[in-house]
Amino acid sequence: MSSFPRRAALLAAGLAAPVLAGAQEPAALPFEQIAASLKPGTWTWAAKLTANGQQPQEFGTRTLTLQKAKVGTGWLLLDAQSNAMVTMSDSLVLAAADLGSVSRSLNMKTPMGDASLAMTFTADSVKGAINAPGQSQTIAVKNVKGALSNDGVLLLALSRAPLAEKWTGRVELLNPQSGATIPLTLAVKGSEKVTVPAGAFDTWVVESTGGPAALTLYVAKGGPVVRLVQSVPQMGGTMESVLQKP
Repeated sequence: MSSFPRRAALLAAGLAAPVLAGAQEPAALPFEQIAASLKPGTWTWAAKLTANGQQPQEFGTRTLTLQKAKVGTGWLLLDAQSNAMVTMSDSLVLAAADLGSVSRSLNMKTPMGDASLAMTFTADSVKGAINAPGQSQTIAVKNVKGALSNDGVLLLALSRAPLAEKWTGRVELLNPQSGATIPLTLAVKGSEKVTVPAGAFDTWVVESTGGPAALTLYVAKGGPVVRLVQSVPQMGGTMESVLQKP
């Protein structure tokens, strides 16, 4: 369903970098290790869009909230995004042991009307439905072990990943419409001190290139992603998101 809204496609990270011939393939993110170190929390980023050589414009906010799921022993990741075009709420239940997806419910308001996404996961399958104005699509695809069902999990995982000089990692992001997975390759390109409204942080600079856009994430050492810079080729510019609350 090609017209299904993409949250304006400006805050999502779905990028891949090719592996050079002869190079060692990056290891998958250690989700069991990451899951064991997670703690509840809330993080809010504010975004500015710079397009076509104009001055940066306020674009919207994104808030991730991690809390214990009400049923079972897993986690509930709430993702709220709002900008001039889209208001979205996304609820994702994650397994406690490895952050595998259990269920997902997304609701979105756009100028074209309301849209929704519902998904349930088993060890080998993903089922659900996408609904948008005037159209709908049933989801019945294979579940790939370790694949992420939204990019919010990636932001969460990077905050606890064992980043270091020359670190590389890989993960896959599930496209619920096609059932395909997008390989994400990440690499630490150095370290940098970054000041954002939430404070000053020593960060690892993690780059992801290829795919539809280029993305650089500034991950506080031992803490959250505090800054993201993403190219927005469809608008001829870049999107910068900075952490508002630690």
